[in-house]
Amino acid sequence: KFLLSKVGILPDEDLPKVSLKKPSTKNRIDFTSQPSLILRSWKDNNSPPLPAFHAEAKEGGIRLFIHIPTVSERISIGSALDLWLRNRGEAFCLGTHWKPLLSENLHLATELKVGEINSAISLVLDIGPDGNVNDWQFNLSTIKPVAEITPQQLETLKSRKVNSRTIPVKLKPIKDYLNNLETLIFTSELVSKKEKNDG
Repeated sequence: KFLLSKVGILPDEDLPKVSLKKPSTKNRIDFTSQPSLILRSWKDNNSPPLPAFHAEAKEGGIRLFIHIPTVSERISIGSALDLWLRNRGEAFCLGTHWKPLLSENLHLATELKVGEINSAISLVLDIGPDGNVNDWQFNLSTIKPVAEITPQQLETLKSRKVNSRTIPVKLKPIKDYLNNLETLIFTSELVSKKEKNDG
């Protein structure tokens, strides 16, 4: 408790009792047919909600979609819940568990779920073959993630032989999405290389 208070992490406060708003269905782009993937790096139930990703080839480069849970649409600006979240500030990982920013009901309402239609906010980036971002746009959207990818699956994919025709047991549940995952990995390596070259 002393260490938490020293770094400014306040004790849990009672959440204001408010009903959450439903995201608007108007002006949302439908990405539900897109095979987006959630990269599951955290295991704890109260860890922050994760985004979903999709990447596809476009004119020699990549079009990258980053879908994040829509939180702000569910609360009213200036409401008791909004002020409570501002006071709380951020989520903290305390080693074995998280002290989350979002309340449990807000977390459950916003978390992206596999196989379900989810409201999201989507960032679409057009990345050239040199790793430069040539265009981008934000959209309100609906998505339907197709799978969660675990760190173990990423490690298995990394160690898999390039021309291997057999699919390791750990990758069989996501075998239909391996090409999508490899495109995401290529995109991340392309952007990382560009950032390193830029210093």
